[in-house]
Amino acid sequence: MTSAWIWDDPEIHSDQLFMRNVPRKPAFVIPNLVTRRLEVKAAALRFDADGMSVISSDVLASEGHSRGAVCNWDTHTSVEFAAGTARSTSEAGVIYNPVDDHPAGEAIGKAHSLVRTRETEPDRTIRRNIQTAIAAQCRWLDEDPHKPNETATAAESDSDEAHGADDIEPNGEGQVT
Repeated sequence: MTSAWIWDDPEIHSDQLFMRNVPRKPAFVIPNLVTRRLEVKAAALRFDADGMSVISSDVLASEGHSRGAVCNWDTHTSVEFAAGTARSTSEAGVIYNPVDDHPAGEAIGKAHSLVRTRETEPDRTIRRNIQTAIAAQCRWLDEDPHKPNETATAAESDSDEAHGADDIEPNGEGQVT
């Protein structure tokens, strides 16, 4: 017997924050030419078969852990967004999904959650719309010691256009190099 697909938990308030870890790779950030800030690319917000893994900020705090414990800051960065952002497409929701064997430890496992789609096997466009909505509204965690959201200079942005996104790397001050 298969269990029912649960795609949204109405007990999760729309303003509750969730965090998504993103590998610290140049291909996952892009400079916004209007704001002059680095933003996460929608492609960094990948779905697995059961949804997009995220971490509940509230559950993590209730377990006595700081948001700074969400990832290895040398290899990853993290973004946060409200549950309502995922729900804004009307095709996604958020559920708690604690796991016992999370590689980052027990507290992270208890805070593990999922952004899910209404359907178990959604069309690629639906997932892309959800990723785009989250990427547009998320923000880098302040706890990241190398937060990639400082402003880029015009010359750096011109260089990024000439060389492509794979050449973008945040330096120690979070600026594009």
